[in-house]
Amino acid sequence: MRMESGYTLRTALLLLSLFMTASIQAEATDWTLAQLMLKFTETGQRENRFTEIRELSLLNHSLESKGTLTFTPPDRLSKQFDPPDGLGYGIEGNRLTIRKSDGSIETLLLDHSPRLLAYIASLRAVLAGDLPGLSVYFDTELKGSSADWQLTLLPREPKLSQQVSRIEITGQKADIRQFMVIEQGGDRITTRLHSQRED
Repeated sequence: MRMESGYTLRTALLLLSLFMTASIQAEATDWTLAQLMLKFTETGQRENRFTEIRELSLLNHSLESKGTLTFTPPDRLSKQFDPPDGLGYGIEGNRLTIRKSDGSIETLLLDHSPRLLAYIASLRAVLAGDLPGLSVYFDTELKGSSADWQLTLLPREPKLSQQVSRIEITGQKADIRQFMVIEQGGDRITTRLHSQRED
């Protein structure tokens, strides 16, 4: 009788373990890029504090700066650095406006800067949930589940791929936690997004 009870308990635990494993695998399998993009579309406008770390082969140390990133659908993205940098970037459509610390303003078309285009197009398209726009410039690979995912972007355009090796974005649900641009020469720019209370 005891042996039967022990056997029944072990069987129940085994079945429970198999069920939980199958559920986790199903969640990972069912999690798609379309679902992730839908979550971003539903989020709409957002504002995050950020820490940006630049690792350059020409320098022996990394450069760190902080600021605020704001996205307003469908295509307005602004990035304001804290003093002493004081730089401000505003992107709307295909136009980049740079506000320098001395108050001067410079305007550029993104088509003229492949590396900048890659950085902005990838981040803005993800925040907007714009899968067709993202697919114009990148091949995509999504890993993980909704609770912990990584999206890798590989440039499709020759001009982009000559400068940018890949872009890695990690997050949880509709929150981007880290955005990393890895250039062909090994330089990388890592932007960590966090809420005001985490800064």
